[in-house]
Amino acid sequence: MINPNYIKFIEIMNEGVKEGEELSHHTSFKIGGKADLFYSAKDEDSLIKAVKTAKILNIPAVIVGDGSNILVSDKGYRGVVVKNRKTKKKKKKKNNKIIEYSGFQLSEVLKFASEHTLSGLEFAAGIPGSVGGAVYMNAGAFGSSIGELTVKGNVIDKNGNIRELNKKDFEFGYRSSRLRKSDEILISVILKLVKGEKEQILQKMNKIIGIRKGKHPAKNIPCAGSYFKNIVKEDPDITGEPAGYYLEKAGTKKLKAGGAAVFGKHANFIVNMGNAKSSDVLKLAEMMKKKVKEMFGIELVEEVVYLDDKEGFKR
Repeated sequence: MINPNYIKFIEIMNEGVKEGEELSHHTSFKIGGKADLFYSAKDEDSLIKAVKTAKILNIPAVIVGDGSNILVSDKGYRGVVVKNRKTKKKKKKKNNKIIEYSGFQLSEVLKFASEHTLSGLEFAAGIPGSVGGAVYMNAGAFGSSIGELTVKGNVIDKNGNIRELNKKDFEFGYRSSRLRKSDEILISVILKLVKGEKEQILQKMNKIIGIRKGKHPAKNIPCAGSYFKNIVKEDPDITGEPAGYYLEKAGTKKLKAGGAAVFGKHANFIVNMGNAKSSDVLKLAEMMKKKVKEMFGIELVEEVVYLDDKEGFKR
């Protein structure tokens, strides 16, 4: 029998709620079981309404964007998964600052910035996912990160209230932010860029995309991006190379577990060969970590976030 609070949620949200939706359809890994309820938020108002309604009805809820950095349990999720995705809202620009809704894709933001000759975000060229996901994990590459560009943002706090956070409030760190530690959900963010030359901006973006294509899995190969965080250099005996360096030296490229395998061109990518389960990925990740630990004494930490069927995101 369906949970009566689920019925109330469906009635209140009126439309767009699906029961038993396969979450594998909503992640770049193409892995994951069914969510009890699934709702696609088309704008800020519907996102806020869904979060508040779930809270009032005491229904566990998680927010996903494009699902590009997530591994979902084979058991799915016992609650409501809210997909935060929008493309039609007009973007705003003022004094080299752009206001972005968290449901936009990073690629859309890059296109908007280049069209308005705004520079600073080129490092994100080719990074999949949404603005919300990028801020959540402080996405970055080539020595830059989105946290450096963030001025302020609006979030929904754990009580369902909207709050404004300044840059320092986000507590940005390497592949982390306050959002990874709290129950707050990003609604929108203001990014400050600098004026540039359109041709130079596009050249830099194309160069970065070319580098990525040379060593990253193609778009038709299901994966979740870099699986482990790079090593933060604190110990003088640790050289601070990217996680892929240690994984390759440890001989992980030929490792497999069920339908999951280490990508042949870059050891810090786990790919779904077509029938992988989350349990396969988790097993393979432990094998990789063990090899690095045995050879270098380094404990790798996952960058990919795991969605447990009952506990939600494991941060």
